[in-house]
Amino acid sequence: MAGSLYKKRLIFAAGELNQVNRRWKPIVSISWKTATQKLHSINDIAGTFETENEAVAFASQAGKAWVDSQPPIPPTAAKPPH
Repeated sequence: MAGSLYKKRLIFAAGELNQVNRRWKPIVSISWKTATQKLHSINDIAGTFETENEAVAFASQAGKAWVDSQPPIPPTAAKPPH
């Protein structure tokens, strides 16, 4: 599993081993905070890989592509001085 911060979103990329065919499936979850905590998971990425590292790298790229397709996170409102 690998985690990275990308455009104010935390991307968790992982590989899931299929015990039958011994191939790795990429999966990714993206979380971010606006007024509330948000989470988006992508579990239906096409393709499988021989190694976990390949699956994680592919999942990470899929997560970044999803982030790039979304509107930017608006800046947080400034807190009033105390």
